[in-house]
Amino acid sequence: MSFPLLLAVLLLVGICSPATGKVYGRCELAKILKASGMSGYRGVQLADWVCLAKWESDYNTNAENHNTDGSTDYGIFQINSRLWCRDGIIRSADGCGIPCSHHSRESPPGSLDVTSGTEPMEEEDLAGPGPRDVMPGLEPMAEDHEPDPYDLTSCLPL
Repeated sequence: MSFPLLLAVLLLVGICSPATGKVYGRCELAKILKASGMSGYRGVQLADWVCLAKWESDYNTNAENHNTDGSTDYGIFQINSRLWCRDGIIRSADGCGIPCSHHSRESPPGSLDVTSGTEPMEEEDLAGPGPRDVMPGLEPMAEDHEPDPYDLTSCLPL
């Protein structure tokens, strides 16, 4: 997968959403990313993408967070308006060449069919260097919370 294709997939999932937005389930998002070829892309495991989406937006395609520098982070992966998209509010490098507020679709991001042509997940998709490797003190969530977003074993098969 080429870098431009990676950006297209991330933007489809991260920015192009229904007007009302969508909050994905952990396994639902994992299936879409897997079907889009994101598992293992440039060494980034599927679990890392899902974990990123959880902590950046809580899987919400309409998430917006305003930063102290005047920029805004948009979508499920919090694409930044100063670097990656243009929102007409702040001067942008516009690295992706698209508007930040591209929320005009009524169908799921990219209209990806996650049920046909997908292969079962491989064991290496489920783990790998991740947040706990970088921050050894990071503890798993307590039992009474939702599942650990980094653990996709309950999502099998994808």
